[in-house]
Amino acid sequence: QLKDIAVDKKSNIYFGVGKHVVILNAENEEKIIEPLGMGRENSYVQCLAVDKNDNLWIGRDNDLLVKYNGEKYKTYPIWNVNGIDFSADGDIWVSEKSSLYRIKNNVVEEFGYDNSILQGFEINDLLVDDYDNLWIATNSGLVKYNNHVWIIFNTENSKLKDNQVSVINWDKNGSLIVGTRSGNAQIIKNNKWQEINLGVKDQTINAIYRDSKGILLLGTDSGLLAYK
Repeated sequence: QLKDIAVDKKSNIYFGVGKHVVILNAENEEKIIEPLGMGRENSYVQCLAVDKNDNLWIGRDNDLLVKYNGEKYKTYPIWNVNGIDFSADGDIWVSEKSSLYRIKNNVVEEFGYDNSILQGFEINDLLVDDYDNLWIATNSGLVKYNNHVWIIFNTENSKLKDNQVSVINWDKNGSLIVGTRSGNAQIIKNNKWQEINLGVKDQTINAIYRDSKGILLLGTDSGLLAYK
């Protein structure tokens, strides 16, 4: 099962598949990373992210957050991570199913009942866009956060087709691409919503990436789809 896709500055492509991370370099040479961090038998890759220093961050269920610099692993005390991204000022945003965290100056802050609107929400993914907005994919809709302001987009107040948002991606065109558990995908740009017809139903979209040719790559429970 393909769960996530990430790319670094050297054009290495990272695929999170099962318990492994598959690395495909610019020469199409393949390498598999295993084990990851603590290497627990029931630990599966949930998300991948590459920071400005080309470190690969790996979130897994039943295990700790991992940073991989190409040679060594470093673990962080946040479990079951399913979303990772980085703000312009270097903050690291991390999510697991029921909690949101920000790592700022090596201090971990949790966003819970007292300082967010995420009470009872199940988090599936997150990202920071080019305008430093934090977007959060949840089973109750799409959430946007910036400067202590929270906004929820759902099927009642927006053109979102399914409240169970499984994955989100920000591309170089300034578009937010949204995937759902029912197989719907949409592009949001300049407050306009465009639906993508993938020809699949009832397949969770787990990963989204737009390549340099403008082709959308979407990882689903059944494999990889390409859309242009």
